[in-house]
Amino acid sequence: MYQPPLFREDNLAAQHDLIRSHPFGLLVTAGPSGLLANPFPFVIYSEGERGMLRVHLARANPQWRELQAVDECLVVFQGPQKYITPSWYETKRETGKVVPTWNFATVHAWGKPTVIDDAGWLKRQVNDLTREQEGHRADPWAVDDAPAEFVQSQLKGIIGVEIPISRIEGKWKASQNRPVPDRVGVIAGLREEGGPDDPMAAMVAARNGNRRGEVAFRSATSPGRMNALKAILLKVASAVVFTVMSAIVRWVTETLPLGQIVFFRGAFAILPVVLIYAWRGELRAAVRTGRPMGHVTRGLLGVLGMFLSFASLARLPLADVTAIGFAAPLITVALAAWILHERVRVYRWSAVAVGFVGVIVMLAPHLDVARWTSGNAAATLGAAFALANAFTSAASTIQTRRLTGSETNSAIVFYFSLITALFALLSWPFGWASLTLTQFAWLAAIGVLGGVGHLLMTESFRLAPASMVAPFDYTSILWAVILGYLVFGDVPTSSIYIGAGIIIVAGLFVIWRERQLGLIRARPNVGGAPVTPEAATKPGEGAKTP
Repeated sequence: MYQPPLFREDNLAAQHDLIRSHPFGLLVTAGPSGLLANPFPFVIYSEGERGMLRVHLARANPQWRELQAVDECLVVFQGPQKYITPSWYETKRETGKVVPTWNFATVHAWGKPTVIDDAGWLKRQVNDLTREQEGHRADPWAVDDAPAEFVQSQLKGIIGVEIPISRIEGKWKASQNRPVPDRVGVIAGLREEGGPDDPMAAMVAARNGNRRGEVAFRSATSPGRMNALKAILLKVASAVVFTVMSAIVRWVTETLPLGQIVFFRGAFAILPVVLIYAWRGELRAAVRTGRPMGHVTRGLLGVLGMFLSFASLARLPLADVTAIGFAAPLITVALAAWILHERVRVYRWSAVAVGFVGVIVMLAPHLDVARWTSGNAAATLGAAFALANAFTSAASTIQTRRLTGSETNSAIVFYFSLITALFALLSWPFGWASLTLTQFAWLAAIGVLGGVGHLLMTESFRLAPASMVAPFDYTSILWAVILGYLVFGDVPTSSIYIGAGIIIVAGLFVIWRERQLGLIRARPNVGGAPVTPEAATKPGEGAKTP
């Protein structure tokens, strides 16, 4: 594909999002019969280095036989597209030197196809495709709603294909090469023709907005401001809710076994999830899944993480546990490079290294060998549990990324809570305490707060980009210090403040760097030529991006 650097989109998540929102792709093969091209609805999965495409064809369609004879095929996905009239450009009134153009977004994916003739595979494929297209409806239709014998007869008429993506390219042409007044005019014109929610207007705003000095452009894109404010408020609210939950956990661990606490955390978290999604009419979508083992894996990581987190809260002040937990996002960067094969360059690795210096600063007071010989090892154990929880939290994040390729947010939240409760129930034979009514109420509150916090956090990431919302998670340290002092009389040591500050700076640097890269890709220089991330690096840094 012809790729001017200004329009190139190499972000894999953005490419997958376009495929997911515009799944009707054109499958192109050059086999024994020559060129063939047919459109099909695909499902994209976060498997392998670049993703996996799956689709089913009618057996009567000869293209599946061609797929058996080729080493590579191409699938073309087309996103929003729109004719752009020069009448919208301010430059037309100034010089008249303008011509029409066409804005669009597209993704091209290549890979070696494998034809699959297996009834179980085909049933999963049509279930996944149906779930993706029906999940947003108030009363979604499911494959199992049809008679079983009818479904089986229909499956006999199709055949499956999966394509591990070996190469993928994205191109977003959204007026990035025009001056700011022209882009403002394009957004206004598109919204006038297509309404305030015109998808191309949103794409132009997203690809070009919020750069320093562009007051007019920010004004043109103002419809998104309320969502951003709402997302930030929801993220802060989730941080408060999770901190209150942790404070209650720390209090009840003095008298109740960890397994019993983890069980209530998972079981009662289901309550707000069920109520919210039933109210939205999305409950059926919340319990449907095509990847049960993926949820089991995340659930196991969640159970282990909760045991570690609650064990650390039993031994350390609330602020200490919260601050050490800030290492999780940095660990996620390392795991994403190792497990998901994401490209992590020098900037993010540097931030990870600096962040772990902060972790060492916080852990240093707990690494006194004399504590072990004197029998006072509780704080050291607590710090070890908190750090181990940061690793399990990062691993859980990686597994969640995998699940989001095919599962709804509601299913991820629901099954996480359910599986956590079931696995924690296994600790019952090891001795649970008889509960008073007050203890039962506190345990139920832990679960409900956990479920509400999870819902608030999920909703915040739905309303605004992660790079905008994520920094507000660091407000947790403020709430932890306040609650720790008011409830338990804890006063954090200077090492906690210093270490947490280092980690927060490292995390904010990663977020800032990602934001800058997005702006660099869209920024024209004074002469009108595109500025690429490579051209924007400082002397001596070469062409590296994080």
